[in-house]
Amino acid sequence: MIVNTMISHAKTPVINPLTIRIAGMLNTASSASGNNIVQHVTLLTPPEQLATLCEKPDITLPAGNRLAGKRSVAVRCGEKKRFIQIHIAAEGSYWVTSRPLKKGHVLTSEDIRPRRGSLEHLPSGLLFSTNAVTGAVITRNMQSGQPLTENVLRKRWKVVSGAKVDAITTGEGFRIRAQGKALDNATQHGTLRVRLNSGKIVAGKVNENGDVLINPVN
Repeated sequence: MIVNTMISHAKTPVINPLTIRIAGMLNTASSASGNNIVQHVTLLTPPEQLATLCEKPDITLPAGNRLAGKRSVAVRCGEKKRFIQIHIAAEGSYWVTSRPLKKGHVLTSEDIRPRRGSLEHLPSGLLFSTNAVTGAVITRNMQSGQPLTENVLRKRWKVVSGAKVDAITTGEGFRIRAQGKALDNATQHGTLRVRLNSGKIVAGKVNENGDVLINPVN
C-alpha cells in the first residue's frame, strides 16, 4: 500500500503549517482505508484570513468518503469555530468493468480491469481492492468501462429466502441443531431470520457452511 499526500498553497510558495497538518490528517485517513492514492492539497482560504487564527487550532475534517474536490475543514481556537476551504486533487488506481454486464452477474477477474487517473469527477465509494470486487454481485446493468462502486455491488447470497437451513444453538455443555426455513436472503456472516419447524422464529449469523448460529438467549 502506498499513500502519498502532497501539499501546495494557492498564492504563495511558503507552506502554511495548517496545510501541513491537514495533509497529515488526510494521509492518516487514506492509510486507514487502504486506498492506494496520491493527494495534492491546496489551501483556498486567503492568507490574511488564516493570519487571524491561533497558532495551533484544533482541526476536524468533514465526514464522508470523498477523496477529491473542494471541502470545508473546521478549525477551532478555544470556543471560536471557523471553517476554511481546501481543494484536494487525487489520483489513484480503481476498478472498472471490462465489458457490458447484466444485473445479478457475479464478478470474476475477467469482468474487471484497473484504471489509473484523477478521482475528482468520479462517483463516491470507488473500490480499490480486488477482494471487494471479485465474487460480488452487480445490482444493475453496467456498460464497459464504468467504475465499480460500493452502491452497485452486493455480496453473494449464502442463503436465499425459502431455503431449508440448520439453526444451531451452542452453549456451555450443549449443542442443539434444529431445521427451519430461511425468511430472508443473507450473505456469509450476515443476519438471517429462520422459522423453525416448530413455528418459532429465531435469528442468527450465517456461517461458512450456510448454517445459522443462534445466540442461546433467543
